Amino acid sequence: FGFSERIVSALDDSQLRDKSLDGPGADYLMWNHSHATSKFHRLWATWKLEALTNAVLERLEAKLGNSSTVIGMSHLLIGRDYTLQRSTDLKSWNDVQIFTASAGTNQVSQALGSGTSSAFYRLQWHP
Repeated sequence: FGFSERIVSALDDSQLRDKSLDGPGADYLMWNHSHATSKFHRLWATWKLEALTNAVLERLEAKLGNSSTVIGMSHLLIGRDYTLQRSTDLKSWNDVQIFTASAGTNQVSQALGSGTSSAFYRLQWHP
């Protein structure tokens, strides 16, 4: 990964004369025994950003009809187990549907309960 030294830290290397932050020690893996160099932190941040940028998060969307709610779920990981849950108070949750995604998009129709002014839905996935 372009590090000139992986074993000895920049501050502990007796051979390294220039110990400035932008000197040759900047290419070491570790600055001292417990702190990585900024080069390592840039590399680590790049890896994390790539992972987050390329991640496609599941999406849950509810649409109200005359007598039912249509729940659309997209960006599902095929083969992953999911549970769609419903709550009227955000404290207690009931399972609406448990399924293994066989397609990236699923849809469920849920009848509106009488006397219920609002309902909340969440999608859980199981590793």
